[in-house]
Amino acid sequence: MYTYELRYDQKSRYLSYHDGLSPWGISDSLPQHLWSGEQSYFLVDESWFHVLSFSHDVDNTLDDKAYSAGDFYALCDEKYNYYLTQLDQFPAKQLGFFVDNITVNNKPSEFLLWQRGEIAFHLQLFFLQHSISDQVQRLRSHDSLLVVPSSLATIHYVKSTLWHNRFVLLYLYDDFAKLVYVKDGTYQRVETINLGKRKLIGMIQEAWLTELFHTIESGDGLQTHLIQSLEEVYLFYIRQLIERISGISEECDKLLLVGGGLSYPFFTQLFHREFSQKLSAFLIPLHLWFDDNFHGNSAMTDLLCFNHFHAYFQKNYHQVAT
Repeated sequence: MYTYELRYDQKSRYLSYHDGLSPWGISDSLPQHLWSGEQSYFLVDESWFHVLSFSHDVDNTLDDKAYSAGDFYALCDEKYNYYLTQLDQFPAKQLGFFVDNITVNNKPSEFLLWQRGEIAFHLQLFFLQHSISDQVQRLRSHDSLLVVPSSLATIHYVKSTLWHNRFVLLYLYDDFAKLVYVKDGTYQRVETINLGKRKLIGMIQEAWLTELFHTIESGDGLQTHLIQSLEEVYLFYIRQLIERISGISEECDKLLLVGGGLSYPFFTQLFHREFSQKLSAFLIPLHLWFDDNFHGNSAMTDLLCFNHFHAYFQKNYHQVAT
């Protein structure tokens, strides 16, 4: 199995991909070994999708037949047709679906189909946005290549391991920060903020503190009065970010999850302190739960989570045939 975090540049029409080990690769095509027929997953930005999410229950205790694949697909069609009447412009094509929280007769179950009794489950239907659907078709020419929202496994990890259903994933990329709002264990919305890590580095360069920045973040000791200069720049950036997302605590039970992106130890220390004080936010650098030697790359956090739960997603995530 291969798993890649994948990005697509609309202007250059180039793909960039990352396997969590090698540096980012950039190409107008995908690595040749992905066409071998072995199952491969592409973790792509949530903005590519529109998500329909709902819980469903059925009682077939007195029926002559168990819950079948036909019953399930009929449910998907029913929900699709309902939402189609509610929206002026619906996303172009259904990409796939993800089923979790399955219970049969009030007991957790690994399987949904061919069950009898009181059945309940949670279903998410993923549809491609019109603006990206043509590009995604090139990734779906083989049945073995599956396209998945990048944070889907991370959300599952938080739900199943940390037992939280309302939270926000914060990703700090080079050019922007991304907020993934989760409510009732599923996607609520995704926002981007123009405060990426390059913005921070630009502030450091403008203050003529580049050499000091590299020295401090490499772990070399310096006198307190020198560190204070860099701390002021860090705090200015962090407080700008906090101001932009100040409504977060009211929506998501005051829980903020940091999805990587914090590879600078001194910056991370201040980041945690300020967010905890200003937002009463509980910060969890997710990568630390998987690999103590991991150094805070946002994409790799999602990759680690997905690879950790890959057997679960092989069973519960399915892509609709083209």
